[in-house]
Amino acid sequence: MSINIFIRIITFVIENMSGDLRKAIIAAILNWERIAEETPNPIDNVIVMFLKAILQIELIDTK
Repeated sequence: MSINIFIRIITFVIENMSGDLRKAIIAAILNWERIAEETPNPIDNVIVMFLKAILQIELIDTK
């Protein structure tokens, strides 16, 4: 599965969640970024990049 399709699926799931659950996921993404910075691991950094891309899509869609 290509990365683009993966991001679209995750974005679709996030868009169709209730407001509180969406806020919780965004908070988890931001927390995951902090944890990944504290423990340098290439896999964590890649996951954080994907999650940040999803978060950017989410922020653009809400404007």
